[in-house]
Amino acid sequence: MITNFLITGKRQIGKSSLIKQVCKENSLDICGFVTLANYDNNGTRTGFYYHALLPVFLCEDLLNDLPIMVETTPVFATFDTLGIPTLERILLCDKKVVVLDEIGRIEKNNEAYIALLNKILDSNKFVLGVLKKEDIPFINEIKKRNDVYIYDLDVLDYNIVKSEIEISLNNYEEKFIDEKNN
Repeated sequence: MITNFLITGKRQIGKSSLIKQVCKENSLDICGFVTLANYDNNGTRTGFYYHALLPVFLCEDLLNDLPIMVETTPVFATFDTLGIPTLERILLCDKKVVVLDEIGRIEKNNEAYIALLNKILDSNKFVLGVLKKEDIPFINEIKKRNDVYIYDLDVLDYNIVKSEIEISLNNYEEKFIDEKNN
């Protein structure tokens, strides 16, 4: 059973919105991360930040957000300081649905981060993710995996993709409940 569903397509086509809609409409208890835009007081986008969907550091300060892009400058360190601990927490948490929004170019040289991404894809968790549509070696390797299904919103209808993911999610939940009862 394929449990890794990754959505690709051009910018602003609705990849993250589709995942958000599936999670909301199905009341999913999720873990993972999302990439969010950062705006200044004038509404101008000033970059992007990595937001963990579960507590990462249980200390005096809870750290769930760090920049990954300031203006046009990547912040590679975020994948070490927040990204790796987030992926480690995903692997340890008991939540069965993981959101990986987005897998992209900034982390392409972080071998430890990529190894953890692959461990998550190897797990028995149901993964919903956004995959940058670029020719990057680690992304190309993910595309070749037999346990990954990729939906390209440039050529597929949003509502059909949403429906197919929800059917797969229901099948996964039924299998998980059956295994739990046996």
